[in-house]
Amino acid sequence: WSQSAKVETDLGVGINYNKNDFSWSLNGISRYDTAVGNDYTITTSFKWHF
Repeated sequence: WSQSAKVETDLGVGINYNKNDFSWSLNGISRYDTAVGNDYTITTSFKWHF
């Protein structure tokens, strides 16, 4: 008999900036997992149209 419990908590933060033809975004996710500990993911992207 084996049983494992797992709890995940996701915290997401997103920033989007748009001005004229320029757009920029920053997204961060902090995931707390009781099995593997903390996991951080940060993605950023920007676009310039001309």
